[in-house]
Amino acid sequence: MHSPKIYTDAIAFPLKERIIQLAIRQPEKKDVHENTDVFYHLDQLRIKLESFIENERADTVMNRLLKSVDFPFDKRNSQEIFEKRKNLVSRQCISDMECDAIASLIVKKLDQKFQLHCDQPNCGESCKFHRVQCPNDGCTMMMSRMYLDQHDGECPFKIIKCECGDVLRRHELEIHLAQSCKLREVECPFKKIGCTKVVRACNIQKHLEEEVNTHLLLAMNRMLEYQDVINNLNIRVLSLEDQNRELQSTLENYMEKSTTEISQLNQNFEDSSMALANHEASCKKEFIKLSR
Repeated sequence: MHSPKIYTDAIAFPLKERIIQLAIRQPEKKDVHENTDVFYHLDQLRIKLESFIENERADTVMNRLLKSVDFPFDKRNSQEIFEKRKNLVSRQCISDMECDAIASLIVKKLDQKFQLHCDQPNCGESCKFHRVQCPNDGCTMMMSRMYLDQHDGECPFKIIKCECGDVLRRHELEIHLAQSCKLREVECPFKKIGCTKVVRACNIQKHLEEEVNTHLLLAMNRMLEYQDVINNLNIRVLSLEDQNRELQSTLENYMEKSTTEISQLNQNFEDSSMALANHEASCKKEFIKLSR
């Protein structure tokens, strides 16, 4: 399934022969005695075919190259690109007509009690086992006519009517019930201010009209709570402003004191420098006298 150019008839025919032999092989005698239900044997055949596919896949060159990569068949199986490639290869190996023929052989071999096919040849379209396609738009399932009603009861493309009156496909029902159904339960828009009522979506406007006074009271209580919070914040702000003024005054006093002390130090430094200069001048005069 890795390269579209390598699947020639020489490769496809032996593979097709092994698949057909496996598919139409009679079930073992012990299985027939233990269980005569055709669905059981079909399930066993499905397991064998899956094992056959895995063994064939494991024998490919590409698989040997990708053994160290965590990219198994089951993980790729849900990817759209891989699904398209898989369907393309399967159609090249076995056509739809061949698939139908093989499926017919399998059913005839396994269905000894005629659970899935008719025992009357050429019975026509009126037979309950006649293959029909699901009539629901978008569904591609093929089945015997006898299973059509059962499939129709669970087909995801079946047009159904919700209790609210909306018409939609069955597979859309879950999202509809969660997001847009008029009968779904929703919380009151005023939940954040204290209304805990849960009503149907179609009744939300009625609830808002009937509970106007209640909502106004809740809003007023919440506003009073906010007012208390604001008052407390204002008191806190005033206290912080007082503290800020005290700190500002202390800082100014400290700066003034520091400025005075710095000025005094500068004056002392200047006086010391002048005294030192005078002392150096005196020393020079004394040295001159001594040298003479």
